[in-house]
Amino acid sequence: MPATKRIVVFGASGFLGQAICKKAIGRNWDVIGIRPPSSSLDSEIRDNVEWRQGDALDPQTYRDILGSSDAVIHSIGAIMEKTNYKGWINTGARGMPADSDEQQQQQQQQQQDTFEKVNRDTALAIINTLIEAGNRKPFVFISAAAALPLINPRYIHTKRQVEAAMAAHSDNIIPLVFRP
Repeated sequence: MPATKRIVVFGASGFLGQAICKKAIGRNWDVIGIRPPSSSLDSEIRDNVEWRQGDALDPQTYRDILGSSDAVIHSIGAIMEKTNYKGWINTGARGMPADSDEQQQQQQQQQQDTFEKVNRDTALAIINTLIEAGNRKPFVFISAAAALPLINPRYIHTKRQVEAAMAAHSDNIIPLVFRP
């Protein structure tokens, strides 16, 4: 019997990340899920994933597990820069929530780096950590086919920046891009 596959999923507690974990569990793979401390977990996968609290921008929180994995999956992403857009969507997306002046100021300060940090920089940090480890393996990036109407064009731009970096490092990683 072949050895069990072992994957690391960044963003494992998110919508796509949980679906990826469920598929892998269904194939009897070992799954290590990297999640932020505040994330909630689907009960179906809670007990079948080895959960690791981590930050994709901080390689110290995951470097030790990359070497023992067969593949690394990046499913971290934000399609809007509004800090509570997921909560808004979960309420049925009825009218954009109103923000206080203070929240609007905070968002304006953070807006220049949200897509860049979440969509691009997290992936690049993981890629660089894989390269430093010197163990060439698949790096799976969940990208996007195109930006939807009303979505800031920087969203798709940051996705394409990661794809370009993956192609540039194809001697060091096995790049796999999915554009749902």
